[in-house]
Amino acid sequence: MKEATTYASRKYLCLVRCSTNQQADTSIPDQLKVLRAFGDENEMHYIDSVILEGVTGSVAGARTDIEQIIARKKSANDFDILLVQDLSRFTRVGAEHGMSLEYALNAAGIDVIFVADKLPEGDHSGIIKTVGFYAAQQYAKSLSFSVTRGLMSSLEQGRIAHTLCLPYGVDRLLVSLENKPLHVIRNLSDGTQVKLHPETGAVLATFESERDNKGSARHYRMQSNEKVVLIPGDPERIAAVRHMFRRRLIDGWAGFRIARELDQMCIRSGNGKPWAVSTINKMLANPVYTGIGIANRYSAGIYNRRSKNAPKPSMSDRKTLANRKKPKQHIRPREEWIEIEHPLLRDYLGDLRDRAVTWQK
Repeated sequence: MKEATTYASRKYLCLVRCSTNQQADTSIPDQLKVLRAFGDENEMHYIDSVILEGVTGSVAGARTDIEQIIARKKSANDFDILLVQDLSRFTRVGAEHGMSLEYALNAAGIDVIFVADKLPEGDHSGIIKTVGFYAAQQYAKSLSFSVTRGLMSSLEQGRIAHTLCLPYGVDRLLVSLENKPLHVIRNLSDGTQVKLHPETGAVLATFESERDNKGSARHYRMQSNEKVVLIPGDPERIAAVRHMFRRRLIDGWAGFRIARELDQMCIRSGNGKPWAVSTINKMLANPVYTGIGIANRYSAGIYNRRSKNAPKPSMSDRKTLANRKKPKQHIRPREEWIEIEHPLLRDYLGDLRDRAVTWQK
């Protein structure tokens, strides 16, 4: 007869987390397998799972799960153990955050077990956990530094565009490392993306707007042997952009009047909705339509921000990260901005370009 374990017959919840939606298909099931196997081995009773998909462990304000778990304990009282794969799945904010979360759970009558870390029990456990939480945060900082440095290098080498948010009426031409045109990626208003032939414009593939349960569309993923070149997009959208600039620069219309006219003309914004005045004003101020992109204008990094030579520390502070689901976007000092030329967009506005350049200054 198998000897009963310390946890036999006790009821548990699983807490699993992954930082990006792309990881969810593999990371979440894998973590659940580890936790359920531990529960079965120790003859525990599984109750439920708390699943956090696309939730960073580095921003305290992004986490509401611990409060919800404690609330469930107080209301339903149907478990007394929380299983987590390891310390890094619990948090990457640091030792203080990790220990405070565990303290709050313990105070509510919930024991936390970090299955893969095999931590000892007793007085020394807290010391080891503190070091583990610190190591988890340092790994996140190191990864952030490497990714930020790589993005800056890709920007300088022309492999990526100055922005990940594609401007209205602009497409991405994907070229090889030898600058051979491969295909065009165009965003549609319903969230769909189409892959087009670079010469004929024929549709080669469609990436549907079907979204995962976090609302993220499953779009085309750039390959390692590709570079991005920004080019004029859908002719109808190009005409709409030129119309906006003509109304503002020639006729003197304000954003509200332009937005109202576009809606009356049944010309919808990039997401298929009526135009917002703020969107119109941002487009009119965007130099990309004159062939110039501004990189490193904003920063919303947790630990680092892009910079020449080496990444600089983030502009976010601990208080901000503790009270927001994502870091606040900061406007960087003007001397840190980098102008990126997009030659194929230089004539986007036609005879309005010079007026636009002067007006935007």
